[in-house]
Formats: sequence, structure tokens, C-alpha cells
Amino acid sequence: MDGGTVRIAVAVEGREGLDGQCAATVEAAEHWLIVELSSTMVVAVAEAPNPLAGEARMADALQALRLDVVLAQTAGAAAIQAIEAQGITVITGARGTARNTLVDYVIGALSADGRSDEGGEHRH
Repeated sequence: MDGGTVRIAVAVEGREGLDGQCAATVEAAEHWLIVELSSTMVVAVAEAPNPLAGEARMADALQALRLDVVLAQTAGAAAIQAIEAQGITVITGARGTARNTLVDYVIGALSADGRSDEGGEHRH
């Protein structure tokens, strides 16, 4: 993170907010937890319907969320392509709760290719 704010979606199950478990796949998530982070704190948290589910216009739904990053346990190639076509980075390898996933992202333990990222940089 470069000192500004970043809008992150975490694909989750349930309605437990930051304590919700990451969904098995970005496509099958019940909803996305939208988190706005500054360099020092969580600025806002909200829930949004999964734009990859249902019959809504996916591109419009993704644009409306104004995301920078999507964090998920896994994502299929078509989902990654659709999300990245909107200029949003997809990072897989999320585990546990949304809170744990956000911490892993902030400390650099998640990378855009889904592998552990020790000392490397995120692709933003």
C-alpha cells in the first residue's frame, strides 16, 4: 500500500463481517466484504452481493464497487479474466477469516500469483 486508500473485496461466506470465513471460490462466495484500508487503519467495511453470481451485468457491478483488489481462496480463470478486465487485481490463497486475510495482504503474505510472498511486492 502506498499511503493512500485501497478498496479490497474479500470473498466470504456468512454475514459475520471481518470474522466471516473466506469462501472456497470467488465465484461461489455468498457475498463480498468490501474493506477500505488506509496505510494505518480500516476506514470502512460493507457487504455487497457477489457480482459474479446472479444475472446482473457483471462488468457494471464490478465497476460500481470501485475496487482495487479482490482477495479469495481460489478463482477460476474466467473469473480472474473478468475481474482483471476491470483493472482489479485478483489475489488468491486467502485462508481463514476476512480479518486474517486482510492482515496477510497488508504484511505481504499474499501475492497476485497466490504463492506466499516473502519480501516481494504486490502487483497493484
